[in-house]
Amino acid sequence: MKFLRFWFPVLSYSAIIFYVSSQPYLNLPLGNLISDKIYHSGEYAVLGFLFCRALYGTHGFLPKGKILLFVILFCFFYGASDELHQMFVPGRQMDAGDLLSDAIGGFLGGWLYPLRKFWSYSTSHRQ
Repeated sequence: MKFLRFWFPVLSYSAIIFYVSSQPYLNLPLGNLISDKIYHSGEYAVLGFLFCRALYGTHGFLPKGKILLFVILFCFFYGASDELHQMFVPGRQMDAGDLLSDAIGGFLGGWLYPLRKFWSYSTSHRQ
């Protein structure tokens, strides 16, 4: 049950990223107005959030700093594999800037996950 609850969302979202990366000649909404780096950061912020959630749910005994490090490494290496994969997709290419955006997004998602308890606590105790 813990696998389904915590790791299935990570695997499902990773599969969605792979699927979108497999689309040749992908045109992003608002592509001329918003840099694709913003899309990458947002996409990997969600992945980092989900991965952090899974680690806390199944390995919550680990120090918070180590969990965040694992999140950043996972997002970086998954991003690297995604960029490599795009080399074989028509109209797509490998981009180091995208990989940096992936890692930054993963960091942000992993950093935001533990803060959600603080936010929910502080908003529920306001009067």
